[in-house]
Amino acid sequence: MAERTVAVFEENATILHAFTMALAASNVQPPSRHHRDRKYQQMVEESAPHLSPEVAGQAAAIICHLHSSLTWATLRQRFGLSAEATAGALTWALQALIRDLTLRNEE
Repeated sequence: MAERTVAVFEENATILHAFTMALAASNVQPPSRHHRDRKYQQMVEESAPHLSPEVAGQAAAIICHLHSSLTWATLRQRFGLSAEATAGALTWALQALIRDLTLRNEE
């Protein structure tokens, strides 16, 4: 699930890490991030119409964060995970979230 994204991040690791840290340090949010966030929000709303707007927004926020260069950099740098372990951890987290959202529909 996250393997392709992590592979792209790894291919551009040096520049992406510097860019990610610079954006975080200066609290800059590029327009492309807002566009991506809206796409994830729309995807959650369409895939899980049973969720309240509040829960859908929370789910979309977590998905955006998990699927980000900042999370990749944190797992790689702070926790020392390999690229493979990072992809595995992100895939597990995303699958757990999706499973929970699916179960909320069945209750």
